[in-house]
Amino acid sequence: MQVEDSKLEQYQYVNTKFKIIADVYLCGPTSKDHNGEKFDGAYPLGFLADWKYGFANYIPENAKILHVCAGRVPKSEGMTLDIDPKYNPDYLCNAETMRYGSLMEGEKIVPSDTFDWALADPPYNDEAAEKYYSKKLLNKSKMLRQMIRVVKVGGFVGVLDQTMPQGPPHNVKCVARIGVTSVPNLDMRVFTVFRKESK
Repeated sequence: MQVEDSKLEQYQYVNTKFKIIADVYLCGPTSKDHNGEKFDGAYPLGFLADWKYGFANYIPENAKILHVCAGRVPKSEGMTLDIDPKYNPDYLCNAETMRYGSLMEGEKIVPSDTFDWALADPPYNDEAAEKYYSKKLLNKSKMLRQMIRVVKVGGFVGVLDQTMPQGPPHNVKCVARIGVTSVPNLDMRVFTVFRKESK
């Protein structure tokens, strides 16, 4: 799906004079699991609904969506990729390489130029990576390059993080920076959206 700059005005919220979408999502605390326990490490409550509403004109019907560092994102939201098998992801692999499968079966890679959107809510820092995954923090630059690889030209990559991604490849253009806060937390995160301009 190719989107020209002039069509950025179709976004449901605010389009600044800098030709970049600027907004704030006011979300709730992370939802609880089926046992009523708080589930850390998931999208803030209401985030996916805000994203779908705000970007409705950029999510094609029957869109192919990949959730990276997906945790327990429901399968109804799209394909999932996670390093933890307990979430039963569609792609059980590291987001830095997006390689899956076993040595016996033959290693595979998540296909290039396949998805309309790739979204990620990775662990924000070393402490969160250790707490939720018992692993070192992943290299977010490598994750971003892989996400860009798997989306189609004209497709979008969105990363929710404490900081904005640094040094994205030259084949993408930043089209949105959206502040995200989840009540009652006092911190603010940034949802940065890129559009893939070429291979």
